[in-house]
Amino acid sequence: MILRKSIFIALWFLLVTIAWLALEKLLGFHDVYIQYHTYFANLVLIPNIFIFNRAISGYRKSIGGTITYLQAFGFGLICTVFIVLFSPLALWVFETILNPNFYQSMIQYLVTQKHENQAETAKYFNHENYRNMMIYGNIVQGAVLSAIIAFFSSKKRT
Repeated sequence: MILRKSIFIALWFLLVTIAWLALEKLLGFHDVYIQYHTYFANLVLIPNIFIFNRAISGYRKSIGGTITYLQAFGFGLICTVFIVLFSPLALWVFETILNPNFYQSMIQYLVTQKHENQAETAKYFNHENYRNMMIYGNIVQGAVLSAIIAFFSSKKRT
């Protein structure tokens, strides 16, 4: 039951991530308003908090309405594992379907508008770096959100 629920949550997370990336592209944060991309991209935390909150609350209800901190935190961590496993798929969809030119656009903007070094900028904006940032970012975000939401969701603090 826990694994099935965790995979379901991770799939929702995957869909929201892809939808958010598509929204960024649609609203022009990858070209016209590229200078605001970082600010808008960080707002994805809002739906992520919602997903984790709903996940842990749903799990609490499914096990009878009472949950300990460790149960809630553990469930959040299991969800995080599957989110991390699915995150390369979101990156693949982004890079191949939604915006195959994203890295080049960001490099060009930063070099021409911000006068940053081409080689250093290219080290940051590439598939390998973004894959690593997505994986490690999801691990940290999942652990932190699980800890915080588990604290507020648990009825017994053990």
